[in-house]
Amino acid sequence: MRLSSQELINAVVVNKGKADNRLAAKAVISTMTDQDIVELMREQSAAELFSVIDVTGFGMYHSPQNLRDGHVLPLEPLMERFGNVDNYNSVPLILGTNRDENKVFMAQDPEYISHWFGVIPRIKDKARYNHFAAYSSDQWKALSVDEPALLLSETQGDVYAYRFDWDEAPSTWLVDFPTLLGAGHGLEVSYVFGDFIGGISIPYLLSEENEAGRLALSASMMNYWGEFARSGAPGQGSDGEQVPWTAWNNTGNKILLLDTQAGGGIRMSDTLITAQSLKQRLQADPLIASQHDLCRWYANLFINSYQSTDFWQQGEYDNLGEGGCKQYDPYQFEE
Repeated sequence: MRLSSQELINAVVVNKGKADNRLAAKAVISTMTDQDIVELMREQSAAELFSVIDVTGFGMYHSPQNLRDGHVLPLEPLMERFGNVDNYNSVPLILGTNRDENKVFMAQDPEYISHWFGVIPRIKDKARYNHFAAYSSDQWKALSVDEPALLLSETQGDVYAYRFDWDEAPSTWLVDFPTLLGAGHGLEVSYVFGDFIGGISIPYLLSEENEAGRLALSASMMNYWGEFARSGAPGQGSDGEQVPWTAWNNTGNKILLLDTQAGGGIRMSDTLITAQSLKQRLQADPLIASQHDLCRWYANLFINSYQSTDFWQQGEYDNLGEGGCKQYDPYQFEE
């Protein structure tokens, strides 16, 4: 069920025993004033609100939709606001993603994963797993980093971008961590804070064999983040000995790749992924064999996601591929 703000209120009404089901809740709400609804929602504890929200693996959940109200959130889309430096507080910023963001979530998806003895995750088809993990992971980079940076670098400059590539977790006959998780979502947090005990903890991910490399990478990252906090530019880190991290350049190097020496080391790169390049990949992909799946991937990348929906185009969706997608409500694919 799509969790709009209305649906959240419906669920709260049912949870409070004021209605037996969603349809009955809608009828109850239709008799309430705006103030009644405000008071009802403010009565709820955090635990009560979370009790009606579906929580998925690793503590992620589908939150209610944010509404552009012109007060808390601007009415215009994000990319439109960033198009004029007078519309926002212009300060130096760091944008970044992990190379394999979505693998943490795909590792829980029965479409791609089976479990030995109900516990040990096994990838059904590694080539297919990597192929489709790249779409969602590259979407994070395109919509959260590259597209905003392309625009911000023109309006304000002082944009620094990175991609975290560390994927040196152990691979055993039980679990192939480098393929299963790779440089997955959230794994960089421990490196930024130099904390491999209190940070994100996944059993067996850390080992003596990868200790030297990850500690050196963590030291470099702390240098960059510390210097950025001090001066507004990560440069060569607070010790002045790191690989120079230069600002995003639309015609040159754009992002800093963060990896150990075994993985190619820390270096600048001109790699770029845009919304348009993702759309072109989808339409030319021989592994997306049906119109249904083409529509599903387009919808989940550009409207049913954690990222900006600024690149969703209804007309493009309606005419996608050979048969178009008008017959499919894009929200039916919401994961």
